[in-house]
Amino acid sequence: MPDRKNRLASMSSFTSINRLVESNELLSLIIAVAVTTIIFAYNWGAPLATVDAIPSSFLAVVTAFLFHELAHRFVAKRLHCSAVYKIWIPGIIFGLLMMLIGVKLILVGAVVISTYKFGRWGMKSKYPSMREIGLISVSGPLTNLILASAFKIISEGALLGTALGATFGYLASINLWIAFFNLVPVKPLDGSKIFFWNPLIWFFLIVASLFLLIPSHIFGPLLASLG
Repeated sequence: MPDRKNRLASMSSFTSINRLVESNELLSLIIAVAVTTIIFAYNWGAPLATVDAIPSSFLAVVTAFLFHELAHRFVAKRLHCSAVYKIWIPGIIFGLLMMLIGVKLILVGAVVISTYKFGRWGMKSKYPSMREIGLISVSGPLTNLILASAFKIISEGALLGTALGATFGYLASINLWIAFFNLVPVKPLDGSKIFFWNPLIWFFLIVASLFLLIPSHIFGPLLASLG
């Protein structure tokens, strides 16, 4: 009987903690950033090198992951929708377990968008239109592409060849991969919603991400041969 009571108490405590985290958006974001930073920094071949990688991984997570999610939240709020970041605890546990065998999966959560019970003040429709859903979805990858372009320019400018330049180059590459991955037109990724709303905008964004991903020394000769 005592063992059963202890198990029930443990389950109740876990449920209470889970509800506390889900009801606190700031806490959810902090946990998501911390877990994602650890996953990015973890070096399967040399675990002790993980500590040295944490600063650069943290910068990458803040610019590529956090700003991506906050962009979704900001645009949704501007369109009078309820937008709250919620973590996904099973995804966090699975991601940490996969990290230990050298596989990096980011399944920490997402911005959940819905309408208020009383509707959306000042909007024609209670529910977001396809265009509004498209705009919310575009905001994340577009933020990554803008940041990646800025970081790429900085890294290849006066800082080229320096440690700081390498850091900016790393930030650019992470933002580009996050943008490209989210633009894949498969549910529930942003790319599927953008594609169904406006295929031309989706095509422009995917081409832009590929253009920035592929090194200029590959594009240069190709463009020269076409000319």
